Amino acid sequence: MTQAIHIGLVKDGNYFGEIGLITNLKRTSTAISNEYCTLSSMSNDDLIQSKEEYPIIFQKFRDNISKYFDEDRPNKDFDFIFRKKMVKNIPYFRNLDNHILQEIVYLLRPKRYEAGTLIV
Repeated sequence: MTQAIHIGLVKDGNYFGEIGLITNLKRTSTAISNEYCTLSSMSNDDLIQSKEEYPIIFQKFRDNISKYFDEDRPNKDFDFIFRKKMVKNIPYFRNLDNHILQEIVYLLRPKRYEAGTLIV
């Protein structure tokens, strides 16, 4: 069992869980309430609908995710800084506009294979 690492405190008006909604990756954190609170949630369908109606808010979610870097966490499945560097190492993508590069990074899905697996 991994040891819990305190990352931050969610305050009024803050949000969490957007990584899983936007990228379809496994959740990366667990939030624990330390006092009475009211929580609102959003389904993936709600997010898609809000993306069409409020594209600026959706883009702010995405912009925030691109800044995340969790070197202290054992689950690094969503390390966007690493992914961005990896994509920039491909000559074809090297000179892409940052916005387009970020779109490519969001679309990447990690998939693990056992040793000796033939990948075509």
